[in-house]
Amino acid sequence: MSPWEKRHKFLLDQVEEMKKYKWIVSEQAAKDMGEPALMEWVEKFAKEFREAWEKENGPVDEGLAKEENNGEPTGSN
Repeated sequence: MSPWEKRHKFLLDQVEEMKKYKWIVSEQAAKDMGEPALMEWVEKFAKEFREAWEKENGPVDEGLAKEENNGEPTGSN
């Protein structure tokens, strides 16, 4: 999997978790909680989600900086 494909998978997985949280919170409130529920997820769970995801899949950003700099390590341009 390329670094960009890995980043894409991470973002898709994260959005799916955010949607699940929004659904749960909205069901509990008996109304659509919208963007505030998504922001609450970010504040409460984003860091832990990334840590767990990276533990299972490896670093999200691994290889991106090198690819963006035409194969050169970051800071060498």
